[in-house]
Amino acid sequence: MTRKSPSLKSRKTVSPLLGTLLQTEPAPPAANQPHLLKAYVALDALHRGSATPGLLTILGQHFLVAERLCVMGYLTAALRAIREGHAALVRVDLAAEGGPTRHAARDDYLILCRAVSVYEQQLRQASHRAVLDAEYTALQTLLQAHSACTVPA
Repeated sequence: MTRKSPSLKSRKTVSPLLGTLLQTEPAPPAANQPHLLKAYVALDALHRGSATPGLLTILGQHFLVAERLCVMGYLTAALRAIREGHAALVRVDLAAEGGPTRHAARDDYLILCRAVSVYEQQLRQASHRAVLDAEYTALQTLLQAHSACTVPA
């Protein structure tokens, strides 16, 4: 009589391409991998011309964290590359003229690649705690900006 063990769970598999991508270099700390993956997904969508406004927002949030990491001392000299990445995101969004998808022109795409590369290096250097602190500070900045823009009812 065969019995299936209730402790066996189905495993989600990773595509071979994604597995290869994640194994080409030493992996960053496990806690920071989702940040990097999200940034590269957004970058790929921009390259393909299928990025949504939400993906631009995600990439912009990562650039805010990268900017905070620069201020905290992680690749301080690369702050300009991060700010140029922000400017490229704005240009990409404006070029979409309200359409549902966004595409990065060659020059803007290269600028965005450079900014994501800086972010990747920062995630490799920074502790998980430093990344959390940078996220928290970036979130506070966004909330302050949002509250300054809202009009009381």
